[in-house]
Amino acid sequence: MQIGNGRLNYINGYLAKDHDAVDVGLGEYVQKNATSSWLATYRLLSKSSPGLPEVAIRMAQLSEFERSFSHVLLYPPQPAAMVDYDGRQGNFSCRMYGIYLQEKRQEVNAGKPVCETFLVWHRSRQYDREQETVQHRGGRNQQGHTMTQVVACRYWYELTDGFWGQFCITNLPHAQARDLLPGDSKHLACMQNFSGMLEYLSTWRWSEDRGVVQTTAGFLFRIDALPFLVDDGGEIQAVGKYAAGEAVFASDWHAFSHMLSLTKRDLQYRGMRDDRISCFHWKQDANFLLYRRVKDCQDAHEYECLRQQWDTLNRPKHRQLQWSAKQLEALRLMREGVSHEDEETRRNSLRFLYLAGVPGSGKSAVLLEGAIRACPFVRVLIVCPTGYQVHLFKSRLPELDGIENVQVDTIHGVLKYKRPGADSKVRWAPPSALRRIDLILMDEASQYEDQEWERFFACVKEQPHQPYVVTTADFQQLQPIVSGGLCRQFCDKMQTVVLDTVYRSSDEEHLLFLNRIRFKQPERSTLTEYFGDRHWRHESLRSCVAAGMQRAAVHKEPFTWLTVTNRGAAEVCEAALENLGVTSAELATGYLCDPNTKSSLRIVAKKGSHPTINIGNIWWG
Repeated sequence: MQIGNGRLNYINGYLAKDHDAVDVGLGEYVQKNATSSWLATYRLLSKSSPGLPEVAIRMAQLSEFERSFSHVLLYPPQPAAMVDYDGRQGNFSCRMYGIYLQEKRQEVNAGKPVCETFLVWHRSRQYDREQETVQHRGGRNQQGHTMTQVVACRYWYELTDGFWGQFCITNLPHAQARDLLPGDSKHLACMQNFSGMLEYLSTWRWSEDRGVVQTTAGFLFRIDALPFLVDDGGEIQAVGKYAAGEAVFASDWHAFSHMLSLTKRDLQYRGMRDDRISCFHWKQDANFLLYRRVKDCQDAHEYECLRQQWDTLNRPKHRQLQWSAKQLEALRLMREGVSHEDEETRRNSLRFLYLAGVPGSGKSAVLLEGAIRACPFVRVLIVCPTGYQVHLFKSRLPELDGIENVQVDTIHGVLKYKRPGADSKVRWAPPSALRRIDLILMDEASQYEDQEWERFFACVKEQPHQPYVVTTADFQQLQPIVSGGLCRQFCDKMQTVVLDTVYRSSDEEHLLFLNRIRFKQPERSTLTEYFGDRHWRHESLRSCVAAGMQRAAVHKEPFTWLTVTNRGAAEVCEAALENLGVTSAELATGYLCDPNTKSSLRIVAKKGSHPTINIGNIWWG
């Protein structure tokens, strides 16, 4: 429950009402002879067991917090969007940025160096929508106390290149947005803000006036206009050693180190933990290595090769498969489910479809094909139980018109779960985004726990446009960890299509074994017959790994090891590294791996090896 002045905003529901976000305004109750205070108190008591002061505050409709600051909003623009005049006429933040550039250019033309960045300049100003101009903030005449003026600014996720664009445009003085973008030098489009930042910082030279920096374009600004860089002891660090006419940063590496330290401190001020800041640090180190690699390309061919590797989204081509009669029937039902233009016909039609079938019958392939065929016309959501399956679906989306209308996410991501700590209660907010989805495809529904399934099903039923839902499940396979069974009860009541043709494997012996163990525990004789030479009982782990790597090289396919624990996966990795000739001395100089793997094995960069650990699974390619 979020409470403001005169309004109650119910997010997670109240009493027995399990519904989407409900915004209840008290204006209709604040009338003569009305009882809005008692209504608010009743809802409060239904939510929790509050104390008397809390009840008194609600009844009096007072604010719970008194802020000591006054803030304005700032949505930092991207430099690439601010190059031309039309881009600076977007929202109010873009217009404020255009006014800032105009003022600062006038100061430089008058011979005065710029002494504040866009973020600092914005603190004392706000945009007047009626007059379409800037209005100064601050206290009134003869006012003894004023609130601290702040700017509410939120950047993009710090591992994206857009973060650097927004951070530079708000914290680095510049004459125009084009200064923050790379020029004719070699760079990748996926990291244009990162490259443009280093290129711009490399143009800084110390002016004859001490404490003033001049760019090669003639733009002047004071060095104290930059954000302070504070060390762990609280001391302000100098940007560089002053020497008239010399570069502020000796090299692009020094410029990168300064910006990295500055942003890490900013992330720390914003409350991010050490692990997240360390992840940001190593990601930027990798960015700089790639930046140097692109910058030092020997010829145009190498540069074009790198651009194709990093700037091109390599999607697979769409394959025209031969579908069985049952698969075609499922695709026909999907097409009809999203093609109802008449609301009455849609309301009276069956809105749920259950695809059943044995392993390898093409259930997931039918879902993917249904999404591909529907995406040019409607928005599609594919729901998966795990992040790995999300990755598989995304990697199989072909390059077609409308493919951007396909969204893939886990059921927890769709329900927007938040788990602040290991022992914290799960918080849940019904997804209003489902109102934009016309086709929902749920894969491996047998792995959904009862709570997630019940909440998701309730959300779908509440949607006024009634999206078409297709569910695939094999309840003889992996079951939920905590609770299950509710999804099967729902699926048994849906319209059902059974896929009975197996496409996954041509190994008759393997298919026979899978069908035998689907409904009962196999007998010892069955296990002995199936495993036979598949059980390497008397071989060492190193020799087994070597045999797997040899088979992978022959068949041109990864040889997959499935281990019970992360420790077992680490042992397989170590054996594989030994077979590749990686010595213990080389491992000792490597980088520490993810602590969640519970492995002491280090990561070594060496041509020819590509290990990946993912919850006990290891792939070698």
